[in-house]
Amino acid sequence: MLLRFVLLTLLCWTPLSAAFAETITRIWLTHPVSDASQLMINWETPEPAPSQVDFGPTAELGQTRADDTLVSLHHVAVPFPTAGALHYKVSSGKWISDVNRVASYEGDTLRVALAANWQRYPSLDTLLADRPHLLIGCGDFVHHLISLERPGEPDNTEPFSRAIDQYPVLFATIPFMPALGNHDRQIRPRMFEPLTDPTYDIDAVAFLKFFPLPNDGWKWHLDVPGFDTRFIALDLNHISDMGNGWQSCHTFDIASEQFMWYRKLMPQSTQRFVITLYNEQHAQVRRQNNGAWGELIRQGTMAITGFGLFAERAEVEGFPFFNTALKAGDIYADGENSQFSESVANYILLTIPREGTTATVAIKSLDGTTLDESTWKAR
Repeated sequence: MLLRFVLLTLLCWTPLSAAFAETITRIWLTHPVSDASQLMINWETPEPAPSQVDFGPTAELGQTRADDTLVSLHHVAVPFPTAGALHYKVSSGKWISDVNRVASYEGDTLRVALAANWQRYPSLDTLLADRPHLLIGCGDFVHHLISLERPGEPDNTEPFSRAIDQYPVLFATIPFMPALGNHDRQIRPRMFEPLTDPTYDIDAVAFLKFFPLPNDGWKWHLDVPGFDTRFIALDLNHISDMGNGWQSCHTFDIASEQFMWYRKLMPQSTQRFVITLYNEQHAQVRRQNNGAWGELIRQGTMAITGFGLFAERAEVEGFPFFNTALKAGDIYADGENSQFSESVANYILLTIPREGTTATVAIKSLDGTTLDESTWKAR
């Protein structure tokens, strides 16, 4: 009789517990340190709750990282393997996720997808089918951060949450490293003339709250282990508005923190491939500080922006500059430097071999068609 009672209790208890569990699907991944040795697992819950990540090399998991602090926006860092895969699930009170799998940076070829201007949320099935190890945002992940209830407040993360919701599989299984654009910090409407109150939050409070990134977060660098590759993200966008109410980025003059950081970092960047990222027109950036920005950028391998709503490959003295956007619009071609430009929604697939001296850049339309492909030698 006792055994029968226990079995009946278990049968009744299991569905009841499952009925109270709610699935977490809003999950995104970042690297919080420059050597990619850690993976930050980020998620949200409707109410404050503790944070727990169970993880391991297989779906059996086996290891746990937890924080009892009650929060709605959760960030838990776990070790990221150099080989194999990381499996994980997150839980916060009655909320729990499925087990997700994240590929490490192993194999003979590194695949990196780069995209900007996400605001219309197009289908990214073809990008996902390319099986990138890493996803990089080249600015303007959201349209704006303007809150009708709290106009001008800099900490509204809801637009970022809505964007993550559009691609739950993508962001739960591929590390995402975004560079800043002006839209990612817009807290007031942009009027015909600059207002006294700032249109953009230069400090990017909401962006940094939502995305744990290396260095200062508003500028960062990431080294991909095993592939001798470095990505450097700068905070350059709408730089012609510097000093007025439309200023959107940190200062970039020759005495600025940003310029001095980049000037110090570039000589230390001895990797085969060094890719600089920002969200401004290439020609504008190249000429700043009497051309000093352009000289530093060309110490690397290539530069990629998401400034305009078009696809482009431009070359200046043999150095490539790319533009990518997930929606089409006006073309701000790089003058006579432009080798390919087309008003088409696109993303970039960068492939880098573990061994060898060339990397390939494919500009792809959202149906998977390769619009332009070029190869570039290691430094």
